[in-house]
Amino acid sequence: LARCRGRPIEAIREAARFYVAQILFDPRSDAYRTLGVDSYATREELRSNMALLLKWLHPHKDVAGENAVFVGRMIKAWDRLKTEDRR
Repeated sequence: LARCRGRPIEAIREAARFYVAQILFDPRSDAYRTLGVDSYATREELRSNMALLLKWLHPHKDVAGENAVFVGRMIKAWDRLKTEDRR
């Protein structure tokens, strides 16, 4: 954020949206990357990131529905990682 000083907050938000869409939700991303965590993340970290991403992707925030495709990828990633046995 230090390099973004003086830039409009909407420009920073748009850059964050672009990053999430291109990096976390890339079809080649594994479940950890999709949820934005490393393989040592706790269940609480997984849940926290899942909640933040779902909040961002919620239909009230994404009125145009452009990001709806990512919800399925997130849920699949969560299902894959939600228990220690599945990791």
